[in-house]
Order: sequence, then C-alpha cells, then structure tokens
Amino acid sequence: MVESLRLKLKEQKGFTLIELLAVIVILGIIAAIAVPTISRVIDNSKNKAKITEAIQIIDEAKLAQAEGAPSDSTNNTITWTHTEGTSATTPLDSYISKLKDKSFSVTYNISTKKYTINGHESAPVVKDTYDDSISVTEDQFATAVR
Repeated sequence: MVESLRLKLKEQKGFTLIELLAVIVILGIIAAIAVPTISRVIDNSKNKAKITEAIQIIDEAKLAQAEGAPSDSTNNTITWTHTEGTSATTPLDSYISKLKDKSFSVTYNISTKKYTINGHESAPVVKDTYDDSISVTEDQFATAVR
C-alpha cells in the first residue's frame, strides 16, 4: 500500500519553479505595458469631460440669452457669472445643474457673435498656459474635442 502511494506521487507532475517564474515575468511585462495605456485613456476621458461641460455651459448661456435672462451688459458684451460657494442665485442657475467646476463666467460678444468662457477647469486642456483672465472660445473647445 505504501509502495503504491509512492508510485502515485512520482507520477504526479507539477509546475517547476522556472515555469512559475516565467509566468510571473510575462504577467509583469503585460502589466507594465497596460497600466500606462489605461491611465492615459482615463486622463483623456477626464479632459474630454471637462471640455464637454464647458461646451454645455456655453450652450446654456445661449439658451439664457435667447430667453432674455438677466446679465451684465457692458462694452458690447453680455456676461453671466457663476460663483461657487455663494448662496446668491445667478441667471444661469436655472439652466445649469450638477457642475464639477462652479466658478466661471461666460461672455457673449455682440459684435463678433462669439461666446467665451473664463475661469473654467477645461481651459488648461485647450491652452498650454492658463490663468483666470484668459478666455477660451467655443470654437477652441470644439477643435479640442476632435
């Protein structure tokens, strides 16, 4: 009986240490290739979501203008400002909800018929250098999405 057990144990085959190490190395190589690619895809989707939000804000400003929502009009422009952390409502509040970036302003230039947005988190995606005084136009956002 003991002899038959020994024979069965000798017949059983398992993985050698070299085979296991080879599998681990292959998995490591695959992970080293996949992780940067996946993180790049995630970053790209976050950037496109920021740009899409900015385009939606501009679209809502167009709707607000079409419906005659109050705005600040000076020097041939119409401006809607939306500030995070204030209890005061702005004209865009009834058009915009669930935004990630809540501090920005949208300006419509009456003579050029162009909409721009200031202070939104999507601007660094479109422009290399950015501060809150730089305006990003609707056309620039559309070009960045492509």
